[in-house]
Amino acid sequence: MLPEFFTSIVISTLESGICHGYVTDCKGHTLFDRGIKYCTGRCLVSKRDNIQNKNPYCPHMVVRMKNRTNEDQTISKVNKNGCFEVSGNTTSYKFAEIKCPEKLPGDCRDPTADDWRH
Repeated sequence: MLPEFFTSIVISTLESGICHGYVTDCKGHTLFDRGIKYCTGRCLVSKRDNIQNKNPYCPHMVVRMKNRTNEDQTISKVNKNGCFEVSGNTTSYKFAEIKCPEKLPGDCRDPTADDWRH
């Protein structure tokens, strides 16, 4: 039997960069959006433990690339508790499901104006 709610955890291990993680119902409707974060090093982008289990959910990750474009990657139709990691750098990154760590890192911080200039 499925739990009443799913948990979704997103961790960053980007070398440096700004990221934006959010979750949809896989049909374009946003379930939650943690906002834009400075995702340098190991930090927690988002944790949500109240995603209803009625339908699959889709974690999304947008990273601001070195050429100042935003690249979006999605993990399709997750139907369980999940942990996900954004890794790499601002020229090439990966967004994938991982084994959930025993201890979560601290929260990624909000970006400053200086972060946007780099």
